[in-house]
Amino acid sequence: MSVYRPRNSPFFHFDFWLDGRRFVGSTRSTEIRQARAVERLKRDEARAALKIEAAPVDCLTVDVAVGRFYAEVGQYYADAKTLYGYLDRLAEFFGRTTRLDAIGDDDVAKLVAWRRGQVGHAGRRRAKGAAAPAKVSAATVNRSTVELLRTVFGRARRSWGARFLHEPVWHRHLLPEPQERVRELHDGEAAAIEDAIRDDYRPFFEFVRASGLRLNECLLKWSEVNWGAGQIVKTGKDDRRIVVPLTPTIRAILLPLRGHHPESVFTYIARKSRGTCKKGRRYPVTREGVKTRW
Repeated sequence: MSVYRPRNSPFFHFDFWLDGRRFVGSTRSTEIRQARAVERLKRDEARAALKIEAAPVDCLTVDVAVGRFYAEVGQYYADAKTLYGYLDRLAEFFGRTTRLDAIGDDDVAKLVAWRRGQVGHAGRRRAKGAAAPAKVSAATVNRSTVELLRTVFGRARRSWGARFLHEPVWHRHLLPEPQERVRELHDGEAAAIEDAIRDDYRPFFEFVRASGLRLNECLLKWSEVNWGAGQIVKTGKDDRRIVVPLTPTIRAILLPLRGHHPESVFTYIARKSRGTCKKGRRYPVTREGVKTRW
C-alpha cells in the first residue's frame, strides 16, 4: 500500500516506485484523506523530477536547470521553501525557455538592478505614515541572485556536463555589503526576552543557551539523543559530525520532554487550527517557527 501509518508515528507515510526509483517519506498528516492527497502530489513531483533529470544537457533551459537543481540538492537545504521561491524568481525573470548558456554578464547586471529595486519584507511591514519602504538589502540581493545563479551554473558544469563559452564573471555583479553589526544586550533586555518567551518554546531556547549549537543543529530528533552514551550526535554544517555531551543541565532540559512527540524533541502547542494543524495539539518546532518567536 502506498499510504500507511507506521507504529511509532502519528503521521501517515507514502511509499511508491517510479521508473525503478523508490520514493518514501512522511505526509505530515494524521488524516488518511489528506495523506492520500499529499501522496498524489509527491507522485507528481517525482514524475517532474525524473523528467528533468532525463533532459539533454545540450539544450538546458533555465526552467529545467533550476528544477533539476532543486530536485537534486535544493529540497534538502535548511530553508528549502525560501530557496524554491528564489529559483522560481530566476526562471520568471530570464524566461523559462531561455537557454542557460545564453545568459551573460549583461543579463546578470539587469537581474541585480531589478532585484535591488524591490521592497524587502521589513519595508512591507512599515508603520503607516513612515518613510519610504526599505529596499531589499545588498546581502539578500547577492544571495538570491548572483550567488544562487552561480551555484546553479556550477552544478550544471560539474555534475551535468554542461559547457559555457561566455559564463558571467560573477564577482563583478556582487554588491558591497556593510560590515556585520554586533548587537549586545543592555541592562534589563535579557530579562525582558526571558519574560516574552512562550512556555512551550522555553525548553528550546534553554537548550540553545546550554549547547551553543547553531539553529539548525538545535532541531533535535530523539534518535540523535543517546542516553546510555551520555551524548547527542548531530550532523552539522558541511556534514560535520557534532557530539554534544549530555551535561546535567541539558539532561534537565530534555527529560521532561519525553513522550511529547515520537520523533522530535522540541514541540509547541498550536494556539489555533489551520489546515492540518489542530488547536491544542503538539507539533515539532521548526526553523521558521523559532525565527518568528525570536
